[in-house]
Amino acid sequence: MATTTGSRGRLRGQVSGSCDDYGIDEGNVSIIIRTFMALRTDTPVHWIDMVAGVLLFAQVQPHNPDSGVIYVYDKRTRVFWGLNFDEGWDSNGNQFLGLKQFEALVEEYGLTDYAARPSLLASLANFNQA
Repeated sequence: MATTTGSRGRLRGQVSGSCDDYGIDEGNVSIIIRTFMALRTDTPVHWIDMVAGVLLFAQVQPHNPDSGVIYVYDKRTRVFWGLNFDEGWDSNGNQFLGLKQFEALVEEYGLTDYAARPSLLASLANFNQA
């Protein structure tokens, strides 16, 4: 079940761009994801393809398996969202993850729910701290 809080604090989301922004006209999900990754110079490591969206784990640095970031692709709106957390930033302002960390966070925060129901993502962007 999707949750916004856990061991890394609050889950946050922000729009990374749309297919239109990236000049991705059409194609199946695999082509769209690979094109998005190529344009961002990220390497797709693992993705979970749901009916409404895709949960994507990508590696930012080619030879560093602990340089992963999380995206959700909303198939209906053709928008990519970047996910991050309040805690776990390094001194360079990065929040990189390894695959095992990603898998644990998928379970803890119910990240597949955001791919299954991308409409939930808007609440991550508009969340106001108490």
